[in-house]
Amino acid sequence: MTKTKLYPRTALALLTALNLLNYIDRSVLFAVQDLVKAEFHRSDTAFGFLTTVFFIFYMFASFLAQNCDHCRRVGLESRNVNDRHHQEF
Repeated sequence: MTKTKLYPRTALALLTALNLLNYIDRSVLFAVQDLVKAEFHRSDTAFGFLTTVFFIFYMFASFLAQNCDHCRRVGLESRNVNDRHHQEF
């Protein structure tokens, strides 16, 4: 198989694996729900609150990551370098 024909298949396999990991990431909380409730002695209401907080955080983290791809990073990087410089002395 030539290199040009291998690239699309590799990209498809990588994207499929990333999609699977994304699906598992959102589903793992429900898979271990009974174990978490039993271990920490929490009610259904408390676990429902935990799930709500998880999904709200997940939603805002996704929104933040998407917007960070479209903004300039110069200010963010310069602040990071400046903070490192002050911590060394």
